[in-house]
Amino acid sequence: MRKLLITVIIIILVIFSLNAENTAVDFLTYEMGARSVGMGKTFVAVADDGQTAFYNIAGGAFFDETSVYSSYQNISNTDQKVINFTFFYPMKNSIGGVFGLNFLYFDYGTSQTTNVFGEVINEFRIYETSIGLSYSREILKNLGFGLNLKYIYSHLFTDYTASDIAVDLGFLYKKKYQLKENLNLTTGLGVTLQNIGPKISYQDEEQADNLPRFLRTGVSLKLNYRAFNIPQYILTTYSIDKNTFEEMELGFIHKAGMEYSFKDMFYGRIGYYNDSEGDVDGLNWGLGIKYMRILFDFGVDTTNPFEDNIKTFSVGYIF
Repeated sequence: MRKLLITVIIIILVIFSLNAENTAVDFLTYEMGARSVGMGKTFVAVADDGQTAFYNIAGGAFFDETSVYSSYQNISNTDQKVINFTFFYPMKNSIGGVFGLNFLYFDYGTSQTTNVFGEVINEFRIYETSIGLSYSREILKNLGFGLNLKYIYSHLFTDYTASDIAVDLGFLYKKKYQLKENLNLTTGLGVTLQNIGPKISYQDEEQADNLPRFLRTGVSLKLNYRAFNIPQYILTTYSIDKNTFEEMELGFIHKAGMEYSFKDMFYGRIGYYNDSEGDVDGLNWGLGIKYMRILFDFGVDTTNPFEDNIKTFSVGYIF
């Protein structure tokens, strides 16, 4: 535990020494995944399913089964669509650890160029995407470490494109306590620093922009119990995040969430999200169902400043 705390302090010192005023490809900080959305977008200290790739890659260190996961989000009244996909594969041989693939696609819709007479000359699609390759493993008992290397591509105009590479680093500490025969508690402490990499340039390298570095920290408590011989759990989690694409005097983002599970089949979620500096505040909620080894999740985000409610759909499968 002491080593984990030292690691957390080092990462915090690094993030505060890397101030970036102007950034591009801010889609890399976009938070989705129906389960996390339903819990107020707090997941860094939970990180136990496919959306781990976008919140804290260290969570993959504790996966012992192959899994796939995908989310879809269509922002109504616009042409915007967001899609992600993840794949995790635990290595059973001497190498150990868990390898993963992840993909994020942000489609902003189409736009047009016109001449001085207002006639359409060209129509083009605006989109940004990232493709990542990850590796996670336990480096100490109960302590997972993860590394995600990703390729970033931004297409804002036919002749206005850019590409870059970045790295996410994450740590997750999880420990289980047996309180009674049918009662146990799992605690989590997570921290991740995302989008570490060189500046990205569209045309002029002298006007290159920084990547949107993002620090996520959080804690979680998961109480598993059996009531009337029915397995249930209550998961609570709280996180404090910090972006660095503005001046450092900006405030922190506070998130809190709760999930209730009945028979490990039915799930209800609620969460609170507060970014006082960004004037974003609200309650999210979500539902989930597990049928055999298939997971279906639905989340409603009320904190998006451009729309009252954004709905996210996710599906996952455990092999």
